[in-house]
Amino acid sequence: MKKTGNDLLPFIAMVIVQLGYAGSNVVTKLVMDTGMDPFVQTAYRPIFATISIAPFAYFLESYCVVPKASEWALTPIRAISVVYNGTVCSSLALYLSSWCIEKKGPLYVSMFNPFLLIIAAFLSWILLREKLYVGIVVGSILTIVGLYGFLWGQKKEMEQSKNDVEEEDKEHKEENPLCKGDLELQLVANNSDLEGFSPNM
Repeated sequence: MKKTGNDLLPFIAMVIVQLGYAGSNVVTKLVMDTGMDPFVQTAYRPIFATISIAPFAYFLESYCVVPKASEWALTPIRAISVVYNGTVCSSLALYLSSWCIEKKGPLYVSMFNPFLLIIAAFLSWILLREKLYVGIVVGSILTIVGLYGFLWGQKKEMEQSKNDVEEEDKEHKEENPLCKGDLELQLVANNSDLEGFSPNM
């Protein structure tokens, strides 16, 4: 029973995380549509993250856990971790995600999340010497195929939408034969008539 709880709680936690990221992508798209710059979005997010987590950190450190000075010490690997997560994850990744959401939408960005599993599996295999199972390899291949299918379908959909717009413009021009060229000819004719007209003084 205890083992089931230990497996279930992390599962629920990660489902909540994914729900949060999905909502974040949708909200980011709405924000980008209002004209907010991705750099501003990237700057605001860690500020409000710090404000929201500060009360929990104070409560846990004050009443639940006895803080140790050694926990705050920046060893070389800790410094690398902090710098990497701050510059790559909290700055570059957030900016690129916001920019892609603005250009392509939240669904496009969410489709790339499974790549995290593939990259993490291979990096763990190379750097941490963890075992790489056949299921992970097969799942990675299926993920790549699925992503390619999604991108291909989205491209076809965009091309179809473009063709529909062009057909509507063509039909509109056919229904209204008075086009730009005819208007220009009329303007030239009217100018000629005005030049030939001399008012009586």
